[in-house]
Amino acid sequence: MNNQQGSSSKCIDVGQEARWLFRVIDEVYRGFSGLAKPIDFVRGSEKEKSRVRESYRNLFGIGKERSEKWWKALGTQLRIHGWLTEIRKGDMAYGACVNISEKAKKWCLANTRELMIEASPLLLAASSAKNKVTVAGARNSTSVAPGVVTIEDEPKSRVLGSKQLRKYLPASSYPSLQKESTDCLQTIPLVEELRRILDNVRMDLAKELDCGPFQIASNKVLDQLANVRPDSMAGLESISDLPVERRQRFGQRFVDCIKQFLATHSLKANVSDTVVVPTEIQTAISRLTPSIQQTYKAHLLSAAPIIDLSKMRCVSESTTWSYLCSAVELGLPVHLDVLGITDEMIRTVLRTAKEKLGGDVFRLKPLMEALPKDYVDYNHLKLVRAILMWEYEENADSEKDASSANGSSSQTSSSTQNASQSSKVPSWMVNAVPAPQPKKKKKLFL
Repeated sequence: MNNQQGSSSKCIDVGQEARWLFRVIDEVYRGFSGLAKPIDFVRGSEKEKSRVRESYRNLFGIGKERSEKWWKALGTQLRIHGWLTEIRKGDMAYGACVNISEKAKKWCLANTRELMIEASPLLLAASSAKNKVTVAGARNSTSVAPGVVTIEDEPKSRVLGSKQLRKYLPASSYPSLQKESTDCLQTIPLVEELRRILDNVRMDLAKELDCGPFQIASNKVLDQLANVRPDSMAGLESISDLPVERRQRFGQRFVDCIKQFLATHSLKANVSDTVVVPTEIQTAISRLTPSIQQTYKAHLLSAAPIIDLSKMRCVSESTTWSYLCSAVELGLPVHLDVLGITDEMIRTVLRTAKEKLGGDVFRLKPLMEALPKDYVDYNHLKLVRAILMWEYEENADSEKDASSANGSSSQTSSSTQNASQSSKVPSWMVNAVPAPQPKKKKKLFL
């Protein structure tokens, strides 16, 4: 991949990788799978090896240099910008099949090498870091370029700092999350489906006007449209960040889409008092992978128990806990009361980790054994650890001070060592001026 990146537009060239992905989606799976299987094929996963045929054998594992998270971020951006389309086939309750769009087919036929695309924070971070591997527990002093988001593939050092750097704020600290949810857990997939359809409407408008999707409406606007669900032009006035000009120009298309969706699904329209994801955490949420985002938002908006959330998402309970831990490690709020996490539990784990393990919380088993017997299970302990890692993240300044102190001491020792060595050398040798080089004599040819 060519990391051509504009300072203002933040675009990168993904032509080579996009062509690989387009071919696998179209030739190998023929539009009858989601995005995960083509990504596994491109990365050379063993579970997709049975699909290898002679005609496209060269595509299997061709993109193994990139992480799975990078490929998923690329797929998301390709869908947002109209290169991939999602279609729900048959009686699919969740998810959708992915196919390449007419726009992508024309690009492939034109044999164009370059495909510049707007990069998400995750895609930019993965492009900068590539597949950098971090040894567990090791402290890496590699500096990160300003403005680049660290990716979750690279675990942080899990040794708690000596001082609390910040206070973790649970969902109870956000007023917008304290309203009674008008959407039950079962309707959340419908809201997500409406959000996906609104995204397709935005892409259609962008194609018609030959402009970027975000010039039609932002992601925040689409989120509000899916949650509030206005069924008239007057109802659009409740949507913030949608200028009057865009409301008048594009609003009717979105309203018609919402009305058509509500006619066939049991969802309320014009929901004025609903639980809304706080604006201040939207950026951090965007750093999560799409699957974690969906599970986290469902937890945040519904405050449902883990068992119900797992059934709705069709994942195991341990996976749901892991998803929420990934969110908490970024400082994102969760419903601690619903999850059964108390302040006393957090204090006990912190005290045990510092007194018995020196603040090392990398391995869960030693931490569990240091706690009172049957005090907490592994899922709860993992979430508490994520909170403590957020609050007591090891301070880099202390490491810098230590390294500078070590550097100054080493300089002092080296200078004294040089002085002792120079004292052994006679002064006339130290102060002697090197003799001038004799001039080369010219050869005379008779």
